Amino acid sequence: MVCRLAAVTLLLILVAVGPGMRRPLEPVTAQALRYTAHLPLLLAIAGPVPPARAGGTVVIGQSQEPDTLYLYGGTSLGATHVQNALYDGPIDSRGYDWQPVIVRKLPRLEDSDGSAELATVDVEPGEAYVDSESGEVVTATERIAGLPQITARFRLVPGLAWEDGQPVTADDSVFSQRLNCHEDTPTSKFLCERTADYAALDASTLQWRGLPGFADPTYFTHVYTPLPRHQVGDRGRRMDQTAPVRILDDETFTHRPLSYGPFRIVGWQPGEGITLARNAYYWRVAEGLPYLDAVTHRFYADAGALREALESGEVDVATAEGLGIEQADALDRAARAGTILPYAIAGPLWEHIDFNLDPVDGRQPFGACRDLRHAIALGTDRRQLVAQVQHGWGEILDGYVPRRHWASASEDASAAYTYAPQRARDLLEALGFADRDGDGVREAIRDIECPIVVDATGTTRERRIARDTELRLTLDTTIGNPMREQIALEFQADMAEIGITVDIELIPANRLFEDGPDGPLFGRQFDLGLFAWSTAAIPPADLYRCSAIPSDDDGWSGANETGWCDPAFDKAAARAATTLERATARALYQDAQRRFEAGMPSLPLFLRARVMAASPRLQGIRPDATVSSETWNIEEWRFEVDSEGSSHPAERRRPKRIGRAGDPRRNRAPAWAPDG
Repeated sequence: MVCRLAAVTLLLILVAVGPGMRRPLEPVTAQALRYTAHLPLLLAIAGPVPPARAGGTVVIGQSQEPDTLYLYGGTSLGATHVQNALYDGPIDSRGYDWQPVIVRKLPRLEDSDGSAELATVDVEPGEAYVDSESGEVVTATERIAGLPQITARFRLVPGLAWEDGQPVTADDSVFSQRLNCHEDTPTSKFLCERTADYAALDASTLQWRGLPGFADPTYFTHVYTPLPRHQVGDRGRRMDQTAPVRILDDETFTHRPLSYGPFRIVGWQPGEGITLARNAYYWRVAEGLPYLDAVTHRFYADAGALREALESGEVDVATAEGLGIEQADALDRAARAGTILPYAIAGPLWEHIDFNLDPVDGRQPFGACRDLRHAIALGTDRRQLVAQVQHGWGEILDGYVPRRHWASASEDASAAYTYAPQRARDLLEALGFADRDGDGVREAIRDIECPIVVDATGTTRERRIARDTELRLTLDTTIGNPMREQIALEFQADMAEIGITVDIELIPANRLFEDGPDGPLFGRQFDLGLFAWSTAAIPPADLYRCSAIPSDDDGWSGANETGWCDPAFDKAAARAATTLERATARALYQDAQRRFEAGMPSLPLFLRARVMAASPRLQGIRPDATVSSETWNIEEWRFEVDSEGSSHPAERRRPKRIGRAGDPRRNRAPAWAPDG
């Protein structure tokens, strides 16, 4: 089913609610800021953190009950919430970057300490290597000289032990890698296929070596989470003596895996909860960690029920996937009453509106005109969008890289995206779009020709908009998504203010994101497309490469449905993707971002907010944009001590309101799947 909302929708809404619908934005205050966990400024606003004491049990409410806790048995967020208490690291991925946890350091070529090496090798016929153009593993048919080969070494921190007291060794990590790469294990084999070998050099040192030609800029993350090869399963056999396919359904390995993290599994009541207790052999016990005695996970299918459980004290933490941004108003009321403390973090999903520069279905090529794209950007009030659609908790995005990203081109807002409706009108007039008949909609007052680049060699082609063509575009987005429908209506209103008519077409996600040539977006049969991509530590520049334009030539497999092609962007993005030195990669990614901003194939709107909440007496929570689960540092969580000196939640009084803010893993293949 396709639902069409014509421009008349705007008129009906304005009549129904009156001119006050688009109310002015309220000034930003410390009261509002306290919910934004990622702002370091909040630490100063909040004042001193109340004293805390070790002990107590934290109850976490989440929407999903895990099917399995086996590290390679699934990818559910519900499982990750629990697994974070069982496995530390080995590497964290916070703040669009990586940090060592159970390895002493991340091996870097630029450190010149021997932790990483780059060699130049030759490949003989019959040997495997990674092709630099396709990125695929191929077999050499002739001798190939001068291919790069990376070696990275990781040293485990001292004192790592399983909950039964057995030491965690490098062999446990090698065993984990073998399981991950086995054909019967349901994991991505992207890294496995590009690995020459992964081995233990001694009890605490691991070495990863890539295939020749695999110039992977994330080489320093290629260490595997140890697994307890000595644990005995239901069938009486050690894990390393059990077939990988049998591990998947062995209840010991799936429900009671041994832990080297801060907590260990002590109980699982299906449909009710999972209970964990402090691990006496935790490697950071000398630091007094973990602070808590125990953790309980409970499951709530309904977001409202979870919020009510938090307000009543039945749970101490409500996870972001369990609440959702739809609970924002209720969370704010509860926060004002002092019963909860919300934490909002923006990212990594970012909403955007894509332009179609080169439609293939004969429609008017409005998107081909760069000045028209810039005018639409200048005429879109993104600050209003964040206020209305994200309750002020999202973050305006300039480009496809957040400002706090290591590769960000600027810490400041870009003038190219700043809301300036009069500048937008002036651009449209200069381009040749004017409202001659006074009906509020602009028309082309002459034939308008706009050049586009059609291939990586720089070949150009003129796209023509005929005189008297009405400036009317259709915005395609997903049906059944209230947030996107609200974005579409706000955008429709903004465009009406500068003389552009926007019709809204709501389409089921499976239809909208269908591959070309039949799919509206990836078949390049659209004017404007509203959806979300995800960004990460490696900027998603490949989304906008010339070679990623979906067409018959590539079997409609590309992701660059905008049709935008900039050879200079391509060159910078391609070099950045295979550059191993961080400073050089940063400069290249920033150059690509500036080209993207100048070309404007897409209008970034905002980073979508994830909102969790907790008892005001629970300290140490630090949600992060690029960490999927809030429990990543659960060993640092602790309760505020009340006036009687108690930190146990069973003994605490009604939580008092405090003005503090939140203190502000797996083998993967690159994937930029659109979010429906």
